[in-house]
Amino acid sequence: MESQRKQGRVRVAVVGVGNVAQLAHLPVLSGMRAATIAAVCDTDPERAKRAAERWGAGHAWTDYEAMLREEELDLVDVCTPPGTHLHIVKKALERGIPCIVEKPLTATPREAEEMAHLAQKSGRVFPLYNLSVMPCLRQASALVERGAIGEVVGVDIKGEWDLSDILSDAGHWAHRLQGGVFGESIPHLTMVLAQFMGSVDRVAAITARLSPNGHVSGDQLRVVVANKTSLGSIALSLTAPTSRFMVDITGARGSLSIDGNSQAVVRRGVVRHPSDALARGGEALNDVRSRAWALAWTGLNYAIGRYRPWVYGHQYLLERAVQAVLSGAEYPLRLETAVEAIKYDEAILSQVPTSTAAGPDGDS
Repeated sequence: MESQRKQGRVRVAVVGVGNVAQLAHLPVLSGMRAATIAAVCDTDPERAKRAAERWGAGHAWTDYEAMLREEELDLVDVCTPPGTHLHIVKKALERGIPCIVEKPLTATPREAEEMAHLAQKSGRVFPLYNLSVMPCLRQASALVERGAIGEVVGVDIKGEWDLSDILSDAGHWAHRLQGGVFGESIPHLTMVLAQFMGSVDRVAAITARLSPNGHVSGDQLRVVVANKTSLGSIALSLTAPTSRFMVDITGARGSLSIDGNSQAVVRRGVVRHPSDALARGGEALNDVRSRAWALAWTGLNYAIGRYRPWVYGHQYLLERAVQAVLSGAEYPLRLETAVEAIKYDEAILSQVPTSTAAGPDGDS
């Protein structure tokens, strides 16, 4: 194991080779010079074997505890259902192996806090929330951290996706999650809220169903959260005709409008008088310039293969987890923030009516 590290390569085991592993984790890891897929593990032996053959893994396992005992590993990549995350991470940390954990971090706040305690005592845990490191959100985070808009007083998030195929499939595993299909989508958005707001003490949620799927309790979700200094909201639609992700951050001295599609970040200062035509005209020009520049950057990098929206966040975080293992470098997402996000999830999803759909357990 040490010889691998000296050569600048991290031996990774991927636990759970379902959809998210096949679409993002395994393709990214297989293409990294600093990593090698030493093993894969899945409860389905055929799926594990196919994944090992496809992605060049050294071995295929069905028992992750046996794998941890027998393999020489530097990093474990956990892509299983959230209710299994804590036990897998615990067993890996007991052997001194850091873990990267696909969102959501855990199934409950108690499990999240226990995982954070274990990480503090026994090793490193890297939460993987891919939307949180989109270029536009990293730019916005840097602006907020340096005080560009003053203290944050409001965060409003809008997520619009078309999940009609999942909603209409009563047997899909997402219906078995707490909050049904919302349980698959909301962790992305709560992590962003937690990044900019920290902890909250009040959470209210309401749902509605606009689709004809009678087995689904809701496909529209509205959330309001608050703490002593700021107010936040989430508007989530799972039946939208187009895919959109937007965040508005309001500060004491300005605001940021973030467009996840174009990767634009529009910064606005304080306009004291709404009738000030010159100031408002300047804001409009700044808006157009920011969006045009972001669209040009996104289009160019997409065309040359440097920006692939569907795997960008996974690649960014997997690469940094590997570098953290190799050199002790800082990881972009804080484990404490992910723990707060799980508290948001619990508070929101406990207010969502139970779906009547049922299906087998799935992966993250």
